[in-house]
Amino acid sequence: MPDINFYFFIRMKKFSALLLLLTLLHTVECFSQTDNTHFCESTKFEAADSNKLYLGIRNINIFRNNEFFNNIDEGYTTFGSLVNPTLKYYPTSKIKIEAGINLVSFYGTDKVDIIKPIFRAHLKLNKNFDFIMGSLYGTANHNFIEPLFRQEHLMNKNVESGMQILYNSRFLYSDLYINWEKYIFRTQKSEREIFTVGWSSEVKALPDDSRLKINFPIQLLVAHIGGQIDTLPVPIESISNFAGGIDIGYKLDGIIKEVGFKTYFARFKDISGEKRLKFKKGYAFYPFFYTKTKFLNLYGGYWNAHDFIAPRGEPIFSSVSYINEEFVFRHRNLMVLKAELIYPFAKGLTVGARYESYYNLDEKQNDFSYGAFINFNRDFFLKTIKLFK
Repeated sequence: MPDINFYFFIRMKKFSALLLLLTLLHTVECFSQTDNTHFCESTKFEAADSNKLYLGIRNINIFRNNEFFNNIDEGYTTFGSLVNPTLKYYPTSKIKIEAGINLVSFYGTDKVDIIKPIFRAHLKLNKNFDFIMGSLYGTANHNFIEPLFRQEHLMNKNVESGMQILYNSRFLYSDLYINWEKYIFRTQKSEREIFTVGWSSEVKALPDDSRLKINFPIQLLVAHIGGQIDTLPVPIESISNFAGGIDIGYKLDGIIKEVGFKTYFARFKDISGEKRLKFKKGYAFYPFFYTKTKFLNLYGGYWNAHDFIAPRGEPIFSSVSYINEEFVFRHRNLMVLKAELIYPFAKGLTVGARYESYYNLDEKQNDFSYGAFINFNRDFFLKTIKLFK
């Protein structure tokens, strides 16, 4: 269908140009609606690492049980382990080359369920800009709110591949990337191309050492399915999600380390040439309060949505059912409560537990989940190899 392909090509060119312009103006460290910093990969370069070879070991062990009783998302349990052994070499102080493998096993399957290679070339352009090709700093590093990006991606879609531009300064953080999820060859006429374009940024009005925090997060995701090669009688699909808001916090010295308030305005829009979804566009509001102590974090918020769809987000926030596509819930009103315990057991080793509650104010029904994790992430020096003078 050349007309749809041409339409999409023009839209994506304009969209990509806009993202590239915006990333030059804005910047993102690894922090999120809930505290996922322990799951993030470090993107930092140290001059002392030049000419050094490291063995990186990343191991995530997760148990999460969703007790869901709604008609949108079924209750299920995520229970498994992930390990990423990689070799990391710094030929200069500006370049890192990384290769390894991603192995995921879900308990009870008695096998390795996901095997993916890890290849990454990371170029430090200057003190603020980083350019990455290959395996991205993805999932938790993107810092998306859960209505746009679901937590389970950490296990079942841990390796993202494509291209990424990072910018980080005192007042700005930006993560612009394209994740090529499904590559098709010319002979694969019955397959569909799949990729995601994402941008996550945060503008900091005050420096990090200030007690008062005023940040402005901006997030954008475009999920795309289809291309010019396949001959399937299904139109190209492109769905965009946007979220923007304000994060106001205040740091304390006592048992409570920080209190704050965040609010997001989120949008959904079907930007496909031929629209086939239940809704063409929708919106949502997501305000919540948070309290952080040394080990315990508490969150309480309200999700109010109308005709909201996010293909990469947590289904519990959606207006369409993932159980039966005929079920539609145009208005969503949820009270969201979360508590997480995070304990840094040793260098590179973190253990934690989390409880989440989603109370549907319209149907007077509570869905909840609980879980625990053990996370290990360390680099071990192997040897010095000088390739360049």
